[in-house]
Amino acid sequence: MSKIGPDLSEFSKEELSILEEITYKFGGMNANQLSELSHWEEAWQHFVDSATPIDYSEAFSLNAL
Repeated sequence: MSKIGPDLSEFSKEELSILEEITYKFGGMNANQLSELSHWEEAWQHFVDSATPIDYSEAFSLNAL
């Protein structure tokens, strides 16, 4: 873990709001819990047997968000 905090001035108010929401929803989860949650997503299921990376546009269809 970094000893230096992030430079929040690099983010817009909207981006900071999104980061805050994500932290609220998922901040208490560990890596295994996040992994399990992601495996319920259609995007993961669609690409699981593929060497193709999941496209960022798939983020708009995530159920967890």
